[in-house]
Amino acid sequence: MVAIKKQLVSQSVINQRSYGKGNKKTSVTVHQTGNTNKGANAQAHANLQSRLNSRQASWHYQVDDKDIIQSFDDDVMCWHATDGRGPGNRTSISIELCINSDADYKKTLENGAALIKYLMEKYNLSIKDVKQHADWANKNCPAQLRAAKDGVSWSNFLKIVAGKGEQVKGEVKKVPEQTYKPKSSTTITKQTDDAYVRTIQEWINNYGFKNKIDGLPGPQTLGGLIRVLQSELNRQFNAGLTVDGIIGPKTRSKLVTVRNGARGNITRVLQALLYIKGFNPGPFDGIYGSGTEKAVREFQRSQQITVDGIVGPQTWGRLFGQ
Repeated sequence: MVAIKKQLVSQSVINQRSYGKGNKKTSVTVHQTGNTNKGANAQAHANLQSRLNSRQASWHYQVDDKDIIQSFDDDVMCWHATDGRGPGNRTSISIELCINSDADYKKTLENGAALIKYLMEKYNLSIKDVKQHADWANKNCPAQLRAAKDGVSWSNFLKIVAGKGEQVKGEVKKVPEQTYKPKSSTTITKQTDDAYVRTIQEWINNYGFKNKIDGLPGPQTLGGLIRVLQSELNRQFNAGLTVDGIIGPKTRSKLVTVRNGARGNITRVLQALLYIKGFNPGPFDGIYGSGTEKAVREFQRSQQITVDGIVGPQTWGRLFGQ
């Protein structure tokens, strides 16, 4: 039997990394972390959330071959489904399955299946209510299950959920929040080391703004993209902006509309933001073609705003999380 440990995040983290309470809990969404580094286990990911994940992302549970750890109460609307205020974030409980190389991958899947079974019974859900991240957004996640790693496909995993796997204890062992002390800031150094993000970061550096090349789309990368955007608005449109990496009222007032056919560095900033939000525009080439338009439309749809493929003030605002 696998006990669920609780390491619930603070109210401050809830305020900054969720839409608050109100989750309808009508489905369970399965993710895989994308991080094969040794030590990138459930505890490391729970610690990452407790100290405020640098990414604009959150999830309810993390699972490895030894532990199931809960970070957010089930009724919190976490940012996991890449669909803004869509049904993924608002109605689903999210589970991250760890894929760290020093763990037993199949045991992690068994523990994840056991947790899902427990949640299904708790909230009267069916196997049809068990979703992939890819069901909510244009995202190849859970990537390893979708690729049938070690012979376990998504359909195989659902069979484990439906008829196999351990029973999870209904009672939980709660780890008091005040006892949480991360071992170090390097407990988990990477969540997803992404080649596309590295390309973005290298481009920011080549543009002239120092940016760490780590493949992780954190605040520094976002700030670099904003600086590039402000510089281009000044260069192309004499916007007179302070290049500070902050989307303030003046920068918002100077944003230009971008649509299919546009080319250049502003389009590159758009492509980078789309990718970081989980919507793949295709090549990072500064050309607003069909791939970029498709990603824009999917992003707009996820945000429940006008779906027209045109990036105006509202779409820019949502891309910057405003």
